[in-house]
Amino acid sequence: MEEPKHIRDLRDLIGNDVLLLRCQNGSKRPVGKWKHLTATIMNDRPYLAMLGKGNIGVALGPVSNGLCSLDIDTEQGLADFANLNQEICQTLFTRGSRGGNYWWRLKGTYPKLTPMKVDGVGWGEWRSNGAQTIIYGTHPLGMPYQIIKRLSPRVIEFNQIKWPTNLQPFSQQELSVTESPERTERTELSELTQETEGTDGDRSGMVVPLLSNAPTTLMEVLAFSKTTGLHTSHAQIFTLARGIKALEALRSSPFSDDELMDAFKQWFAAAKSAGHLRPGISFDEYRFEFMEGYENARHALGIKIVDLAWTKSATATTPAAANIYQDNDLRRLVTLCRELASLQQGKPFFISCRSIQALFGHSEHVRGARWLRGLVRDKILEVVEPGGNQTMRATRYRYKKPL
Repeated sequence: MEEPKHIRDLRDLIGNDVLLLRCQNGSKRPVGKWKHLTATIMNDRPYLAMLGKGNIGVALGPVSNGLCSLDIDTEQGLADFANLNQEICQTLFTRGSRGGNYWWRLKGTYPKLTPMKVDGVGWGEWRSNGAQTIIYGTHPLGMPYQIIKRLSPRVIEFNQIKWPTNLQPFSQQELSVTESPERTERTELSELTQETEGTDGDRSGMVVPLLSNAPTTLMEVLAFSKTTGLHTSHAQIFTLARGIKALEALRSSPFSDDELMDAFKQWFAAAKSAGHLRPGISFDEYRFEFMEGYENARHALGIKIVDLAWTKSATATTPAAANIYQDNDLRRLVTLCRELASLQQGKPFFISCRSIQALFGHSEHVRGARWLRGLVRDKILEVVEPGGNQTMRATRYRYKKPL
């Protein structure tokens, strides 16, 4: 039973002492339980063959001889970090849909899996034991995971890393490897948080501000979607499509065919001038790819769907189903759920009791939980997928009344 070539290439790059995990195609979720596995299973030919059938994650921390990754959410965050850490950033660097992961081999002590924030807003995540990071396959948003810097992970000590001044430092108590619950890769803030909406807040018990970093002009969209290398055009053309969706949401009207063509032409000209277009792919083929991304993009760039639905609910007509309630805030919640369902085109949506706490200014999240249970009991909502600590996600609901 042959070891797939891409598996061999990955092992040559990151080491034979690393535990690779099979994940579902187009997903960050491993297939089956993996906490009990060790790198010795990488000697098992059937296991290696199985790895070739989907996305591939890398188990981090002691199980992979100290291999860890730092996930940074934004291009600006990456630039700031790289400026502070030019030497240690000469290491393996990978990217999903935006931002990216630096990979190192850690010697000595280092923190466990830790979400990181700047001024209360998600900045990234330190990933070590109990976590895994996808390194190969297809991102849930449709673009391939890319190896941007094909370098072996650099060996460093954790105290070599320099952090931005407004990033909360790790305490001394955190600088040790301790066992942590099995956990898959974090739902990324600018991508799937439009669905899972603030799971960091749900985990920690703290209310995460529902902030948006959406672009407001075509110039900003083009800056967000600017290519950075020969193999970045696929991901960045999808970013362009999502950026236009954000502008459409801002002005409450779709782009015309002429506007879409103009935006694409500007992106294409910049990528061509930089020498970042893939050989043999024509203008028309790139435009086809852009239009497919535009038609399939579920979420606008930088916009949290709860933010957008909340804004729309302020001026929207209150649904007839809400008239059974005397409390105006409960009526607003029904309107919010209707807007969430509308933005999801009638499909199920996520909302958490802590988001309700933040939006309505409640002193505790249990009130929001009680409200949501009441809407389920009154058959305005139905639970499609329960949330909680097992899934690390908010509950998914379906709005049962007419949109």
